[in-house]
Amino acid sequence: MYKSIGYGRLTLFRRIERVAIGIGFGLGLFTSSTAAESLPRTLDALLENHCLKCHDDVEMKGDLDLSSLDWNLADPHLTDIWVTVYDRLASGEMPPKKKSRLNPEERGKAISELAGSIVSFQDAEAVKHGRSVSRRVNRFEYENILRDILYDPHLKIADQLPLDGEVQGFPKIGQALDVSHVQVDAFLNVAEVALRRALEFPAQRPASTIHRYHAREQRAMWAGAGNLGWGRQSLSLDGLQVNDEDSFTTDRFQRAKEGEAYPDWSEDASVAIFRGAYTPYYYGFNNFKAPLRGQYRLRLKARSVLRQTDYVDWEGEEKPRFYPDLVLDASRRYPTPVNDRIFPGKRSEPVKVYSSTLAEPNTQSALPIGVFEAPPNAPEVFEFDAFVEEGAMIQLDIMRIPTPMLPALPHTIQKSDPDGYPGVAFHWLEVEGPIIEEWPPASYGALFGDLGFVENGRQVEAVSENPIQDAKALLARFMDQAYRRPVTNEEFERFYAYAKRLLADGLSFTESMIATYSAVLASPEFLFHCGEPGDLDDFALAERLAFFLGESMPDERLRQLAEQGSLQDSEMLRNEVDRLLGKPESERFVHKFLDSWLELDEINITDPDRELYPEYAGDWWLVSSIVEESRLYFTDLIAHDRPARHVVDADHTFVDERLARHYGISGIFGPSFRRMPLPEGSPYGGFLTQASVLKVTANGTVTSPVLRGVYVMERFLGDPPSPPPPSVPAVEPDIRGVTTIRELLAKHREDASCASCHRKIDPPGFALESFDVMGRWRTNYRSLTQGSRRIEGVGRSGNEFVHYIAQDVDASGQTSDGDTFNDIVEFKKLLLKDEEVIARNLAEQLIVYATGAPVRFADRDDVDDILEACRSSHYGVRSLIHEIVQSPIFRRK
Repeated sequence: MYKSIGYGRLTLFRRIERVAIGIGFGLGLFTSSTAAESLPRTLDALLENHCLKCHDDVEMKGDLDLSSLDWNLADPHLTDIWVTVYDRLASGEMPPKKKSRLNPEERGKAISELAGSIVSFQDAEAVKHGRSVSRRVNRFEYENILRDILYDPHLKIADQLPLDGEVQGFPKIGQALDVSHVQVDAFLNVAEVALRRALEFPAQRPASTIHRYHAREQRAMWAGAGNLGWGRQSLSLDGLQVNDEDSFTTDRFQRAKEGEAYPDWSEDASVAIFRGAYTPYYYGFNNFKAPLRGQYRLRLKARSVLRQTDYVDWEGEEKPRFYPDLVLDASRRYPTPVNDRIFPGKRSEPVKVYSSTLAEPNTQSALPIGVFEAPPNAPEVFEFDAFVEEGAMIQLDIMRIPTPMLPALPHTIQKSDPDGYPGVAFHWLEVEGPIIEEWPPASYGALFGDLGFVENGRQVEAVSENPIQDAKALLARFMDQAYRRPVTNEEFERFYAYAKRLLADGLSFTESMIATYSAVLASPEFLFHCGEPGDLDDFALAERLAFFLGESMPDERLRQLAEQGSLQDSEMLRNEVDRLLGKPESERFVHKFLDSWLELDEINITDPDRELYPEYAGDWWLVSSIVEESRLYFTDLIAHDRPARHVVDADHTFVDERLARHYGISGIFGPSFRRMPLPEGSPYGGFLTQASVLKVTANGTVTSPVLRGVYVMERFLGDPPSPPPPSVPAVEPDIRGVTTIRELLAKHREDASCASCHRKIDPPGFALESFDVMGRWRTNYRSLTQGSRRIEGVGRSGNEFVHYIAQDVDASGQTSDGDTFNDIVEFKKLLLKDEEVIARNLAEQLIVYATGAPVRFADRDDVDDILEACRSSHYGVRSLIHEIVQSPIFRRK
């Protein structure tokens, strides 16, 4: 990347000086030196008299041997088991009434002793070490901090850092966020990338210009759109007339390279595209390459059209000129499109606009710009203000139109609409920019203040008349901004000495400062949260609040309040929560919390099987919409303090056209989301039955009541089941359609070691069987081998498919409490008989995310207090956030 001598020396200094500048980590997790001396007496007697017959080293029912279970609360795993024992005893679930005559007094005394012992031990540990161990920032927090420090909101470095460990699905827990030399080197590397990016601009302020790029001149409109593939998926138009000769002219791009000028296109000249986009088969304006990273104003002229085409069959070796290079099966017949006719569109067509930089072959780094609706009656000009990376082109995606995986594949609905096949005619793109409001860029000022600079290759180099003095002033300002608390003299002197040493060794001023800044951004003081055991001071409180609701360091307002010592005031803290929730950065909280809690970051882990579910292949609009629904829904829960029961069920949701069609809601058109009331009895209200949740709980081929049931218990009820015994195989649905999943699970429950857990797991899983792998309502399963009806055709991505309509879906069941239900609507009502269970789980999920520590047994009273304070609002989600921030759980480390 950078081949200067200074850069090579910097790499060497990095290795030599790691320990000298304090980036050697010797951090280990604390271990307790003491635990309770022995098992509480009453509990010991209860276990001996009522439990060991089933849970000794011989029977081990539920894979639990109480006879040899150590009483060692310093071991988190053993503590979890004793907490489970407490919960089973307190609920009356164990010992079973049929097998034991345990009297209430003995039970009450035993659970009281057990609870007291656990709480006493955990409270003592918290006094010494804190409720949560010291933790570093995770890779997304690190990226956001650098974005904020360097005024670079589109910086992407998280993917260059090692994956973070997770506990309960959250990359926020200190025990899982380890630090190694590999990670430190990765932090150093990405810090340097980000810092050097701040220097990548010309020495002279560039002038803003306006250029127009005609669609007919763009190679990507032809090769990218599959024009040489099946059925000519792009056409040159003059108005609504097909310019057949221009549609087949492929050498004009080469002529342009040789200096021949493009013609002066008329306003009616356009290229009509009849397919969606799919990397690497994209289309757009490739002749535009952003000369500089920054803001641009884009104007794009387009309209929607319809294409009618006649087809003739051809076979054998004869090939029409549309695709002379294709290798096809000579024994088969292929329909050949002829006599294209273009008409005004029947409706507007949504088009996604984004900028994209080809990072390496067949991979792209894309930034969304916006969405517009190409009108049917006449072309219109649409305007966007956009951030564009240097060298990026403008790409397009007609969102509603299917996307064949290869241009050579036939269109899914090429002949299915008698009125014609929809498309969009693109006329031209006009680009104004770069639009510069501040010069030099703010990112340069964050590093070098008002120092002058000169151009040095692709970047600038700061000019200092007094390097030692300037280094001191700049470093002091940078560290004050980077650290989330006051910088000590010792900390500053360590890095200042490092900068002076680099300067003395002959490294340039700019390279010395880049090296020193990189060291700061990889130091323990920067990477780790600053709280100490006990009550958090104002700086640690500001830090925790900022990372909770903004996924980054405290903003200027929070820093000022911390310096004034004002954050200990409860009313001030409440005001800051409202302020932070109203900032655009709160979207980071919404996105990352849902990614962890509902596992939405796994939305693209699986794709629907193209044989069983051909209608979903390549439907990126749908995938994007189901995630956006969940984000908008959670944002709405917070903004309007809606009750926590809305997690399970509600009378509304948020949809755009594609999602409305997925849910069977008519009358919705366009890509804009809107709040949509749901009819009485709709199965779709609440997170529980949103398509995003139903997709991440399926594998793309089949749905599993076990996987979905476990998910519901963990994510919505806060009652994760025990893992299955290693000797018990997983239950896999039969995609042949021979055996139903109910039959398989019934046989599975014949094993006594499985039955107790599956009494809780299976009911929610059965209730959700009415939804397929993408969350759409269904009444039948699909099979690859047999069924009542054979279905065949060409799928959305152009693939041929065959599947069968198989058994009817049965979504009925019986809960572990004995309540029966016939479908998901009735099951939701059963879940909401105790709304506090839903609210408690949501509160605990938020506490884990906010504090970086799992909810301990000793925290239960504090959680009870949070819920009691929110009872009058029916456990409103915003109220829960407020009370969590006010609670001792949040305000103590």
